[in-house]
Amino acid sequence: MTDFSNSMLSLAIILSSMFAIVGVMYGLLKYRDATLKLPVDREQLTRIPAYGLQQQIQDLQMDLIGSMLMGAMIVSLPFAVSSLKAHITIGQFPWISVTTGLMGLAYCGFKTWKNFSKLTKLRLGHTAEIATANELIGLQALGYQVFHDVQADGFNIDHLAVGKNGVFAIETKGRHKRNKDLLQTNGN
Repeated sequence: MTDFSNSMLSLAIILSSMFAIVGVMYGLLKYRDATLKLPVDREQLTRIPAYGLQQQIQDLQMDLIGSMLMGAMIVSLPFAVSSLKAHITIGQFPWISVTTGLMGLAYCGFKTWKNFSKLTKLRLGHTAEIATANELIGLQALGYQVFHDVQADGFNIDHLAVGKNGVFAIETKGRHKRNKDLLQTNGN
């Protein structure tokens, strides 16, 4: 093999792991979007204070994490390529390193799937609580005071409405709507 082809093979081996994880995430996103729908249209809700800033902060946090990971990858990529290239050139393929790498990739793929599932559930819970808070705003005109996410020892109360008729603790639960159920409900 030529020096250039050794370099390209080394680079392809290293980048394939990144593309495998990105492929897993892309597939999970496509599957989720094709099968699930939030029960509430987020754009129709009354926006909470600083909602736009919250979204910008979350976006910038993701960009920051991505930039830091990209920086680490850019620094380590030339060393990894030269190491793989050296192994390929002398004809000793690093099977132990490849096996370890594949095991690490499988672990990262599994963790990505688990975290993605958890993120989807948290997003649903967040949206359901915002929708409930949006509905409870009307109680303030009737003299109620409404509190959200009241913390206690070992648990929280999602919403608390206090008025002349009593104190009401409201627990919010959300459930995704499957797209196929939506089609059956609409008569399509």
